[in-house]
Amino acid sequence: MQKKYKVLIILLSLIVALIFLACVISFFSNSNFEKEDIENMFNLDTEDYIEVGKYKGVKCELHEFDIKYDVAIEIERDLARHKAKVLTTAFVLKYTDYKSVDEYKSAIKKRILKENELSQKKEVVDKVLDKISKKSKLNNYPQGLYKYLIKSQEDKDEINAEIRGLELEQYYSTIGFNEALREEYIENNSKKLVKRILILEYIADKEDIEITDKEVKDKVNDIKKGYQKSSKLLENRPLDIEFEARYSILLDKVGDFLYRNSKF
Repeated sequence: MQKKYKVLIILLSLIVALIFLACVISFFSNSNFEKEDIENMFNLDTEDYIEVGKYKGVKCELHEFDIKYDVAIEIERDLARHKAKVLTTAFVLKYTDYKSVDEYKSAIKKRILKENELSQKKEVVDKVLDKISKKSKLNNYPQGLYKYLIKSQEDKDEINAEIRGLELEQYYSTIGFNEALREEYIENNSKKLVKRILILEYIADKEDIEITDKEVKDKVNDIKKGYQKSSKLLENRPLDIEFEARYSILLDKVGDFLYRNSKF
């Protein structure tokens, strides 16, 4: 009788293990993820997972740019490109779309200021989010989002290896990763991104910042244009692109809010 029970227990254990394995395989198959799954990863009840610290009025130092130096360097590059030694009106008329040296310098300055502004904004948002993250308490990881990020990174590594004509282990070797380092990197990076998404979603919810379907569609199309030369990325990562689009818009919109409400 005891033997029968033991056999029954073993069989039940095997059935449970097989069911669990089937669920894992099903979950980690990209083909089983739908657009709605991605949307749900960005519509979480964030307060179930995280206690977000103060996010308005966060102090942040601005990186100072030497605009005169940057303009001078840009001019030197233009002169070197055309094998010229001195900036003259003749040079400007021949090699640029401007009519005078002053107009040319003004255009360079304006462009560099714009680039510096974007660079500065990104730097500020990253620093502010890091500060908010340190003051926020993560109580739990939304498993769907966390596991998706891990699987997504693994898929990207496989695609990058294939594009380069390498085996996966060879690819890791070229970027200085062994298996242990790779797993540690993917896990830590995924946890950091989960926390950042929860913080961004929390702020978006509190400040009524919305993402429309049209914005996502337009961003997906923009991302696809950037991947035109790598068709494998389009074929194998349709849902990753949807995810990337949503995250990019969320970061831009909440980033704008944080930048406007930071203290410098």
